[in-house]
Amino acid sequence: MRHSLLAMLTATGLVLFSNGVATAQSSMGMARALPAPIGHLQPHEQGFAPQSGADRAVQNRLSAEDARQQKEDEMLDRKLNICRNC
Repeated sequence: MRHSLLAMLTATGLVLFSNGVATAQSSMGMARALPAPIGHLQPHEQGFAPQSGADRAVQNRLSAEDARQQKEDEMLDRKLNICRNC
């Protein structure tokens, strides 16, 4: 009787210990998981359209800036023109 009680207590202890180890391992695994991103937006087809209205507006603004910069560069070149044969 004493041996069967000891065996039963040992078996119960092993079951409880293994459950505790399994619970600890699963909670440690949860701590390492990264959270999902919040507010992620999927890209739309309009963002990739090469002839969209937004793309044309950006290109026109860049073209106007390029023309203005080219005029300024030409004015600077004229101011820096040094006659070496004079």
